[in-house]
Amino acid sequence: MILGSSFLAALTASLTFFPNMIFLFVQVAIWGIGLGGVWIMLKPIMADVIDQSVVNTEVREEGVFFGIYQFFSRTGLLLQAIFFGIIHTLTEFAENPSSTASLWGIRLHFGLVPLILLIIGIIVFWKFYELTPEKVSKNQEILKGMGL
Repeated sequence: MILGSSFLAALTASLTFFPNMIFLFVQVAIWGIGLGGVWIMLKPIMADVIDQSVVNTEVREEGVFFGIYQFFSRTGLLLQAIFFGIIHTLTEFAENPSSTASLWGIRLHFGLVPLILLIIGIIVFWKFYELTPEKVSKNQEILKGMGL
């Protein structure tokens, strides 16, 4: 997850400065590799977190975790709308969508804003995700012993 997110962040930074549309399409195609790495890891990580919770509480509560996941997904959509509104207002996008300021606002949406949020996410994940392969294996053995 950290490798995929870091790859995604590195390419996201460059999206702020794309020189033309062809370059942008190539960048986004390569960027998709990092996005794929992140998406592929979401379910295994969620499974490991749920397993850890079951080991700790002896109760299966997947619904709670998927509810929390959906809450943060929806919060991300809300933040996206807020950032769009703020940046487009500051760059006067509605008045002149082809102005230099408006075009830089769009570039901020492509690069700088997602980069900052990715860096925050990477740091939070790195700091708080403590499930090592050893802990995951131990949890699986405990779950087998519990009959789960």
